[in-house]
Amino acid sequence: EVPTLPSYKDEPSHLQYIEYIANEKKIPVYKSADVDSTSYLNRQFTQPPLYYIACAPLYKIGELMHSGWGLYGARLMSILFGMIAAYFAYLMALAYSRSQIVGISVLAAMLMAPNAAIFTTLATNDALLVCTASLAMFQIVRIRCGDQSLIRQVLVSVFLALTVYTKLSGILLFPLIWFAADPKSKISTQWLTRTRIAMFSLILLIPLTLWSQQNYGQIFPGQDLEIQVQSQSEQAVGFLRVAILNPINTVVIFLRTIPQPFTELWGSNLERITTVCWLLFWGALTLLGIIQGLYERPGASLFITSVVMMTVGFIYWSFYSSHIEFRLFIPAFPALAFLTALGMEQLKISPAAQVVAWCLPILISIWL
Repeated sequence: EVPTLPSYKDEPSHLQYIEYIANEKKIPVYKSADVDSTSYLNRQFTQPPLYYIACAPLYKIGELMHSGWGLYGARLMSILFGMIAAYFAYLMALAYSRSQIVGISVLAAMLMAPNAAIFTTLATNDALLVCTASLAMFQIVRIRCGDQSLIRQVLVSVFLALTVYTKLSGILLFPLIWFAADPKSKISTQWLTRTRIAMFSLILLIPLTLWSQQNYGQIFPGQDLEIQVQSQSEQAVGFLRVAILNPINTVVIFLRTIPQPFTELWGSNLERITTVCWLLFWGALTLLGIIQGLYERPGASLFITSVVMMTVGFIYWSFYSSHIEFRLFIPAFPALAFLTALGMEQLKISPAAQVVAWCLPILISIWL
């Protein structure tokens, strides 16, 4: 049995996807006709394939070394993606703020936030998602800082497309294309830059949409397939179906799920407690960061927009599935890290005190 962390028991299904690619040398496709086949009873098979393709070589090497070590090969790949994400988030903060302290705060947030740390150490496509999101936002910041070269525009398009090739929630980052222009340049130049990036990003998505259309009859994979409905039968709210017919019941169920992490705070596992403490900590710092971004650093609207888009997706999915999925904020982690760093800057404390502050939620959760 694959060892898993509490509350993250979908890792084996992600691992099964990786194993399939490593052994079969092709991308698995869920088909309703194969619903009784154990080879296809995996809802992750409808996910875009980029992460699983990237992990397959290390998985294979691990299995060749020792049976069962493929898991650790996949996790090692996730750790690598997490390190790349943290590094480019740090570079993004330096490029925008010109402050080493803000950069270090962003690095601390990317490395120490529980959800970011958990999802970049498990075999899950969220690890590559936060990596590609960080790379895309770094390139956008470089453009806003004056580097509107063609290669920079291409890189923005490539990394935005890769977020969707990793997970469909990455498409919520596409509105950030609006910020991929130097505000000091001519209006016509800004529009030309945005148009190039948008067009090239859409062109790069054509192979994914064609593959999905061929195999699922849909533009993007995994939309309302039979296997997805089966896997969420116990969460049968359905934003576009039952929710419309029973809006009051839907709202009541959604509101009841919100306090669940807090009602289970004491006497539960350490991972949940740590997450709740970090949510409170990040929430306070993010609010301070947003205030500073709105009034003192107008250019920070890029990061605020990223968080807003992820919040919209979070609310939509919470209604759709009738449960809370904080991992939907993963594409916004670099932006959240930057806003929390701005909030930390507002506290006017020394770097040493900041280090203690970043560790405080974990220390509190251990005490609880």
